[in-house]
Amino acid sequence: YMVENVLDEVGEGIPVPDIFTGILWIYDLCGVSVEEQDIFQKVLCAVRDQLNDESIGHAQLRKARIIFSKDGSYEVKAREKTIRGVYERHIVFPMEYLRGLDREWKYMSFAEELCHHLWNIDNEVEVKYKVAEVLARIFTKCNVHVEMIDDENARVNLEYL
Repeated sequence: YMVENVLDEVGEGIPVPDIFTGILWIYDLCGVSVEEQDIFQKVLCAVRDQLNDESIGHAQLRKARIIFSKDGSYEVKAREKTIRGVYERHIVFPMEYLRGLDREWKYMSFAEELCHHLWNIDNEVEVKYKVAEVLARIFTKCNVHVEMIDDENARVNLEYL
């Protein structure tokens, strides 16, 4: 069964690389700015390139809806009254919060959630290493590395050269 979303698709605002056609659907509930669209598209392209380098193709990717909302909330409802349940994957970006961060943190936030989903990495430390690989494709004039905070937490650092 499908979910009837009360979401409006971003549509042509954020071009999706071909590998994500039929895999990622993007919805804008808060008016994603041109700068935010640009950042997200650069992350998508870097993720695509990382997937290609690892020989991960379209058929191996899990589907998800990407939702840009003001505060991280949105609403869905079942289309059919007889439905007993719904299973979908959603990546939600609370843009009100992200808009308070600098550009680098926006790149990191978008990359981290995409890496969690597309590489199926639940572990917060492990995903930071994948995020670092992806961001190194964007921040080519930086030393991108992971710093351990403690046994269960890490952060990605960008050191400009």
